[in-house]
Amino acid sequence: MAVTGVMMSKVMMLALGAIGCAATANTAPTYLDCELKQTAKMLPVDIMVDEATQQVTIALPSGYATSKSGAFSPTEVKLVDGQNTWTINRVDLSIHRSFAFMPAEDPGERGSCKVKPVPAKRAF
Repeated sequence: MAVTGVMMSKVMMLALGAIGCAATANTAPTYLDCELKQTAKMLPVDIMVDEATQQVTIALPSGYATSKSGAFSPTEVKLVDGQNTWTINRVDLSIHRSFAFMPAEDPGERGSCKVKPVPAKRAF
């Protein structure tokens, strides 16, 4: 049986559609529980990264929260928030916050994150 151009086009469209569905299935936001080491204590930080929309949301215990466009690369996500630059390593889940007003040799704050599982059943 010979394959016609129309038939080949239909097969290609189905294949591309399947690939598109697979790609969008993994675009759900990722939630992270992070801790930054400060001088006297650990600072908990809640982070949501959404690569599909290029948005990063950061929430601190003080009530401060921000959602901004982030820079996504294969190995890290970076967000500039005023005087702070947040960098999350996508490979080892380390986090770094640096401050624009500090000298270049200042190490900033470093810590680690854990992926927070999304409950299988939730109200919304």
